[in-house]
Amino acid sequence: MSHEIRTPLNAIIGFLRELKKQPLSDEQKKYIENSSLASSHLLSIINNVLDISKIEAGEMELETIDFELEKSIKKVTSILEAKAKAKVLAMQVIFSPTISKVLKGDAFRIEQILFNLVGNSLKFTNIGSITVQCDLIQEYENKQIVSIAIIDTGIGMDQSYLNTIFTKFSQEEKNTTRKFGGTGLGMTITKELVELMDGEISIESEKNVGTTIKIKLTLEKGFMNNNTSEQSNTSDFSLENIKVLLVEDNEFNRIVAQNSLKYFKCEVIEAINGLEAVEVLKTQHFDVILMDVQMPVMDGIEATSIIRNELKSTIPIIALTANAFKTEIEKFKLAGINDYITKPFDEDVLYKTIYKVIHHQKGIVEEKEIEKLSYDLSSIIAISRGDNDFVQKMIDIFIEQTIEVCNEIENCIAVNNFIEISRLIHKIKPNIEGMGINSIYDEVRELERICENSDDKEKIQLLFTIVKNTLMAAVIELKKIKLS
Repeated sequence: MSHEIRTPLNAIIGFLRELKKQPLSDEQKKYIENSSLASSHLLSIINNVLDISKIEAGEMELETIDFELEKSIKKVTSILEAKAKAKVLAMQVIFSPTISKVLKGDAFRIEQILFNLVGNSLKFTNIGSITVQCDLIQEYENKQIVSIAIIDTGIGMDQSYLNTIFTKFSQEEKNTTRKFGGTGLGMTITKELVELMDGEISIESEKNVGTTIKIKLTLEKGFMNNNTSEQSNTSDFSLENIKVLLVEDNEFNRIVAQNSLKYFKCEVIEAINGLEAVEVLKTQHFDVILMDVQMPVMDGIEATSIIRNELKSTIPIIALTANAFKTEIEKFKLAGINDYITKPFDEDVLYKTIYKVIHHQKGIVEEKEIEKLSYDLSSIIAISRGDNDFVQKMIDIFIEQTIEVCNEIENCIAVNNFIEISRLIHKIKPNIEGMGINSIYDEVRELERICENSDDKEKIQLLFTIVKNTLMAAVIELKKIKLS
């Protein structure tokens, strides 16, 4: 259903985006703007339904990365500020200076929670103000418990409704849905996400007075480094003359992607299925491949496998998919796909993803940035408090144990001793996290889980190959470091 719904929606949103670039009368601009808002609203509803499906199926996984909580909060409020001004509402952020500058967590999902809650406050508040207040509840050596409160002076809720507010498709009254819109999924998703983070959510509300929603999260302290900022210097990188192989069976989607790529001044060749793409690649070279996943004749996964294993090609491949479930993403990685874009795609996301895979492939990056693709010593350095001998010792231990464990795992695979592999992976997982080798976080966790519960040797071998290659690359780089 994800694929069947998103494919035509991708075309609708894409063609509206292209129309916006044309010379238009004021009336035409108004129609297109309204159509864009309607299609974006429809996409939001579909995303909510898919998020619920992911959570219920156990497919929702959270990232653990360094991020700045204050920036995330201000990002959300700055985007929603225009709506507040339109309703003549005051909006403010109160952020405690005692909260760590950098924390570890899933910034995207925390922002999603805030968009839901602040968005609701805006929807149901007509007079007064909305305040986002962030306080420190408890301080520990390596973590903090923080409270994020969204306080509004809106229409409020009866106590009887508060007991059902987190139920799917729940609205207080039928006329609330008619007047304010919404699917009744936002609060359900919010609660599920908070609980996935091992957090708590509580609500206090009084009819015609206002509502206060509090979230309590326990977050590890992070460390400031060059990766904390999400700003990527893509403005100086042009996609002009980049040769792209676009593999997509849907004609509408090909036209949408073609228009975007031509806007970036790329050179584009089309293929309508995986088999045709494989044949084209036998005679032509490309800088990047955009590969639809679900296609007739030969799908994107099978085509990628042939490109990697038979054609021995290392051309970056970006999957175009309507399904971002973790099981599907795992298939992409195992087949050799470098990255993916969820349809319907945003032009900026398309641009940045192409930039990223080509940037890494061509090595257009400084030596220090290359190091950060494999490991990040910022956590170890912070713990060391300036003791270089300590950092060197941790590096040496990591190198020794990694080589030893990888050799032991290869022996275990040979004799099908998968339980022992799970134990060995569990043993070195803290070392991997300590060295900041985050690129294989999902594979390491999945490898440990599969070895405990399965005897799928082929999958175990594939996952271990990914993990081992990354670890060995880090070992080679770390051996060059001499601090003591």
